[in-house]
Amino acid sequence: MSEIPQKYEISPVLNCFNKADFFLLILLKKDLIKLILRPDYSTYKVNILRYTCKFSVYIYKCFFMKSKIKFLLWLLCLSMASACSDDDVLSPVPDESETEATGNMRTFELGAETKNFSASEAVIYMSTIPGDSVFYSACSHLRDDNTSIFNLKVGLRDGEYRLLYLEYVVTDQTTQESDTLQYGLGSRIKVENGVAHIVDSFDEELMMAGSGTEDDPFIVTCAPHLYNLTLEATKFSTYDKYIGAYFKQVADISLKNASYQCDNTYGWTPICNDPNYPFTGIYDGGGHTISNIYCHRDQSCGVGLFGFLNKAVIMNLNIKNSDISGMIAVGGIAGYIMSNSGESSGSMIKNCKVSGSTIASVDGGLCVGGILGAIDLYTAGSIYSCQSYDNKISADYNAGGVVGSSAAYSATLINLCENTSDVTTRYAGCGGIIGVADTLNVTTSYNSGVINGATDYNGEENTVSRGVGGICGGAGISYFTGCRN
Repeated sequence: MSEIPQKYEISPVLNCFNKADFFLLILLKKDLIKLILRPDYSTYKVNILRYTCKFSVYIYKCFFMKSKIKFLLWLLCLSMASACSDDDVLSPVPDESETEATGNMRTFELGAETKNFSASEAVIYMSTIPGDSVFYSACSHLRDDNTSIFNLKVGLRDGEYRLLYLEYVVTDQTTQESDTLQYGLGSRIKVENGVAHIVDSFDEELMMAGSGTEDDPFIVTCAPHLYNLTLEATKFSTYDKYIGAYFKQVADISLKNASYQCDNTYGWTPICNDPNYPFTGIYDGGGHTISNIYCHRDQSCGVGLFGFLNKAVIMNLNIKNSDISGMIAVGGIAGYIMSNSGESSGSMIKNCKVSGSTIASVDGGLCVGGILGAIDLYTAGSIYSCQSYDNKISADYNAGGVVGSSAAYSATLINLCENTSDVTTRYAGCGGIIGVADTLNVTTSYNSGVINGATDYNGEENTVSRGVGGICGGAGISYFTGCRN
């Protein structure tokens, strides 16, 4: 018989077990055997719940056999198993369950989409097409030259799916602290006769699927995609490429970690935060939500998920549970709709909702709105079918439940909007729908939020002269049709 390698040598402690005991030990599966047979047993993890019943029966047996050695050994195994907390697990793999997508296709390949992905294990999130039902599977990954090979634990049946993102764990080698990260995908995968094919184009600069056209928009699935957009959309070398580009969000996104990735103190960097490079595209949120934005750019103008807009459209997007502040032009969706070097232009925000958030300016700040902060000179801004629900909105000057203010020679159209948020200004310009405006047309809009204007005037009468109103604090040529307060 060949000699057993030393690292697999059976421990002498097993001499105290009879054949029946050893057979029962085998039933406890390989994880437990490795714990007591191998010298590096501490690297193996045991799910204690999985073995509770078997341990209990065997300890009961050992007690009545009065075998102190066996009893102590099993107590040792229990203590080692219970010491393996959830934090020790390499990957937070959810328990996969069979879905309508479950099938036999387990292996597929990606190229440029995963050129920066190196983890060997991950959880991949996908959605069905049509239906957008999200599901997931653990997977292994091997990067070979320019190709990534993925092997799914739960296979796919024939059909079409969207690859959303990879979730994986990284460990700091110095502190041994672990963190769960995401890696964006977005491509559609088509499974035919058990074979998978990628059917979308891919942009290697934005690291998004799609080409940015109306028929083939850039696909946004996770926080890394939005973070990449903040980096690429304001680069001189790539800015022209994204003028008029189409973007489509296909999943809910939390920006909690991405906010601190931008800056550990100031948080999220608004998309297109430079007025020289405003966002000029069409962003369709697809009815999905972006949550947990932390953005405290207290010396900045144009603060929100987006900074500056020019000839842009933002639609079908929800923002919730966020904390956003700045100096001038602060909004939940966007900070500032701007003109193009004095040229008359405009942007639209439609079918958007901001809820459960704090949107504010710092001392001396102005132009804060639940949806949009401000509209520039010679600019048209259209806000259609938007809601500001249960937010806390405040500024020193010019705050509104939907829009903060619009400048002289601007035109503002607000239609089918609603505000239930409390709005507060210390001095002037406070309204349930808009703070102040020049040329204004508000139709079929409703406010039920509490309006607290001119609070630093210590309760003086005639606050109307300070620009405070249920719908609008103050305006030039204005039209109000079918509005309620």
